[in-house]
Amino acid sequence: CYVRRTREIRILNGENMSPLTLSYIKNKSNIHEGDILLTSGYSFRYPRGLAVGKVIVVDDKKSKYFKEVLVEPFVDFSKIDILFFIK
Repeated sequence: CYVRRTREIRILNGENMSPLTLSYIKNKSNIHEGDILLTSGYSFRYPRGLAVGKVIVVDDKKSKYFKEVLVEPFVDFSKIDILFFIK
């Protein structure tokens, strides 16, 4: 995915789907709570520019090098059975 405000490309992860996490965000990164994440288009599964979620927590105190970034997804993935994209 990428951050709409800064265009930074990031890796979004999730197991239980809420909240999701952004991986390997350096402490000097310019990511903020409230930033919107969009699909990057680098995957053949998802076209570019679909809204994925919003950053709800940015914590740079747990690690010397990386921020902990939590993302609230816009969709409740547990309620999706089949998903189609129509362009």
